[in-house]
Amino acid sequence: MVDPDYATRFSDFAVPSARAQARKIALSLLAETRLRTRAYRELLQTPRVHFLYLHYVFQDEEAGFESLLEWLGDNNHTLLSYSDAVKRAESGEIDRPYVCFSFDDGVDNCLKAAAILKAHGAFACFFLNGCNLEEEHVIKPMLYTYRQPGRKPARYLSLGEVEQLKNAGHEIGGHTYHHLNLAEASDDEIDQDLQRNRAFLEPRFGPLHHFAWPFGRFSCFSQAARRRVLQAGYTSIASAERGIHRTPGGPGLCILRDNIVAAWPLSHARYLMAQSVARASTAPPSWEDLPA
Repeated sequence: MVDPDYATRFSDFAVPSARAQARKIALSLLAETRLRTRAYRELLQTPRVHFLYLHYVFQDEEAGFESLLEWLGDNNHTLLSYSDAVKRAESGEIDRPYVCFSFDDGVDNCLKAAAILKAHGAFACFFLNGCNLEEEHVIKPMLYTYRQPGRKPARYLSLGEVEQLKNAGHEIGGHTYHHLNLAEASDDEIDQDLQRNRAFLEPRFGPLHHFAWPFGRFSCFSQAARRRVLQAGYTSIASAERGIHRTPGGPGLCILRDNIVAAWPLSHARYLMAQSVARASTAPPSWEDLPA
């Protein structure tokens, strides 16, 4: 069975291990086999709200990102803004396949990804850490990044570039100030960090409504952290737990997001999306799964 964490573990910022390469091969075989079946193709036509998220789209990945958007448009998927997707997931007004995009951390090549989205009539939410915007930081690429022909090291967005995203119609969300693991932080540390991120971002980019916690797994969040995020004024909270939304979740539901890497073959993204739909027949992850 393919590791369900393939999406986050096989990253272009890491040197792929032999095990990761084996997972990639296994996923290719599964995707090729199962996507040929009518049942799997029909899964992708299931009415739902499907939140997809990325961290980056490098230049050599732009064509793959375009292909994904074209496939979604050609296969009955309606692209929504993040806020509209949250509203439909909360209300259950879901009569067709809906998809929205978000990006975590604010890497500079998201500017091009945002332009590609807008060309397809789509808008994303960018979840940002204030500490990465105060000065020019550089994400130090690992060897695998250098192995990609023509790929340049990424850096974090500047304040002016975030302003460009906002002016183009995209949304800005909170991701903590220091990219904290909120499961390991004290209540005071969480409060101070959330307040600092709001104080830094909101005067520049307007009110923040949406939040995604760093690292995204339930093991990196807690019931106490959730209460504090809501007390800080956020109206939605997103995980990086895989899944979809098919029925009314009500205000403050746990938003599930599927990680996508634009460098993947399109069949990988389609297969993992179909898997999320198939798993929706069982109880989805919820706030009750959080540690106290």
